[in-house]
Amino acid sequence: MIYMTVSPGTKIKEMRLIADMSQEELGRRVGVQRAAIQKYEKGSVTNIPLATIEKIAKVFDVSPTYIVGWESTPPNPL
Repeated sequence: MIYMTVSPGTKIKEMRLIADMSQEELGRRVGVQRAAIQKYEKGSVTNIPLATIEKIAKVFDVSPTYIVGWESTPPNPL
């Protein structure tokens, strides 16, 4: 069986676009630079700090486990 995985960065970008939020705004809300959000979304940084994942999850009202791919659907659909 083949499983397609979606990277945390792809999920972050998708949620950010659905929320009509800029990278700069998301960065400000979670306490990181816009460049960090850009790197997460591009996959340049794959070891996103857990504290940052938790803050991003809170912004979008999803669980951190959804962002890292341990859940296939967000518990609270956007």
